Amino acid sequence: MKASPRDDAPCTRRAIRYAVMLAGALLVCGCATVPPRGWRQGGAHLIIPRARWVYGAISIELTHRGLVTLAGAPWLTIDGAGRVSTPDGEPVALLLGDGMLRGPNDRRLGWVGAGESIKPGELKRWLVFQPSGEVLKNDGTKLRPFGVWFGCNQRPDTLQACTLVTHLLAQSWWKRQTSTSNRPFGSRPFGSRSTSPTFITPFP
Repeated sequence: MKASPRDDAPCTRRAIRYAVMLAGALLVCGCATVPPRGWRQGGAHLIIPRARWVYGAISIELTHRGLVTLAGAPWLTIDGAGRVSTPDGEPVALLLGDGMLRGPNDRRLGWVGAGESIKPGELKRWLVFQPSGEVLKNDGTKLRPFGVWFGCNQRPDTLQACTLVTHLLAQSWWKRQTSTSNRPFGSRPFGSRSTSPTFITPFP
């Protein structure tokens, strides 16, 4: 039986609260950290497109100036030299020319290419972009839909910028799911202040 809009409303609100919670967790990640080596010089050459990612009730907006908003809230900024920071300018990650992604204190955050990425410590592709803009995420057994981008497939360096944003979001999401996997469903409400700010720590 198809759910009515009223039935979907709680899920929609919960998804939006979850997106805002993720944004809050990322904004505190830059405290007491050392920028990745090469931060001043920059890394990979990117062209930042005006683009939008949609996944259910959650959306990301990317502007030509590099501002990334998540559920309408400022989340990250990226520039044409592969630098990712919070809206306040705290370093989050540096994408190097070979696709390697480094966080503060040179922590490894995986590899990001144009339309595909790999989690740190792994060899197989984790995120894969389709020509249509659809994103597929490997959950360990198969590739599953992970939203769709509009405006990214202009050229390789615009596609890589969108892949970078998706990779950071997916790792944050995955880290959140991993940290709560042993808790009963609903035991920690979405939007809880107890979220651990571990976005830029090494992922298992």
